[in-house]
Amino acid sequence: MVYIHVFRWLVVTLFAIVASHPVLGRRDLLKRTKRGKGGWTLIWQDEFDFFDTNKWEHQYEDGCHIGVCQWGNREQSWYTDKNTMVNGGRLRIQAREEKGQLRGRVQQNCWDYCGHLCAQKGLVGDVLSGCVKDCGAHRCPQARFTSSRIRTFGKFSIAPSDTYQVVRIEARIKLISGKGLWPAFWMLPEEGARPDCSGCGKYGEWPASGEIDIMETFGQMKGVNGTIHFGGVGAWSHLTRSTELKPGYHVYALEWERDEIRWYLDDEQYGRVRRATISTPGWWTTGSETGPFDVNFHILLNLAIGGEYTGNVSPDEISRTLEQGQNTMDVDFVRVYGKKR
Repeated sequence: MVYIHVFRWLVVTLFAIVASHPVLGRRDLLKRTKRGKGGWTLIWQDEFDFFDTNKWEHQYEDGCHIGVCQWGNREQSWYTDKNTMVNGGRLRIQAREEKGQLRGRVQQNCWDYCGHLCAQKGLVGDVLSGCVKDCGAHRCPQARFTSSRIRTFGKFSIAPSDTYQVVRIEARIKLISGKGLWPAFWMLPEEGARPDCSGCGKYGEWPASGEIDIMETFGQMKGVNGTIHFGGVGAWSHLTRSTELKPGYHVYALEWERDEIRWYLDDEQYGRVRRATISTPGWWTTGSETGPFDVNFHILLNLAIGGEYTGNVSPDEISRTLEQGQNTMDVDFVRVYGKKR
């Protein structure tokens, strides 16, 4: 009997130590709890024990170098790899307003890149100087707010297939973001994409090749949107589903079949869309009866600053948000599952 009591005491004590440990408790009792029912198979994951460059790459600056200045939606973000941190099994993306020497360094990098772009065009003399001045005046004043944008492009992508007719992409995320910030967990096409083009794919430039927004929100973060973008170049269409959002960690998920996409918040479905048919509206693209969501897509995480989605909030309003510490996106894990229908 003494041995039994000692054994029980050891089990209870060890469990309490693990559960109370800031890393082990969450990691072993929560993070490592994976979907084991309903026929799901874990395909890919990142538990963020460290920043794994075999899984993610950073995107940089304001998008001009790949032909989408201000990332195509008037963002005021200047993306760097310095705004991404991994600690205690969590990835944190932090938006900042750079000041003093740090701002000067970021803006100098911007002007240097303008010089590089203009020189690549073969310009010389006053024409080269004019090009650099125009480029810098347009791009560099906004290089004041920094954040991070990461993606799995060229490293991992997924779509429904004969092997896994349903795929589920999910992430556990906590947002402390205020007015003027725009956190997102989303996907862009992999097949037919190019490193020098954001949103290009098999069916052409954005939105013809599609975009899947698993989670995006803005402002006071009182609601979350799931959206797909599709159509043809110059013929943009989208479908959005929304639900209420409360503070704290949530699991944002998308289940994707060839003809249907569903959005979930903490395992509660809140939206569904389908591929268009003759009798029912839905997604479509030019040149394909099944596209654009019939090819592999890669995953992105970013905390955008400003932009059309936020109502083009002024820089001063963004500054106030950042001063109040409403500037983080914490990601506990990203996981991808598959199963037969």
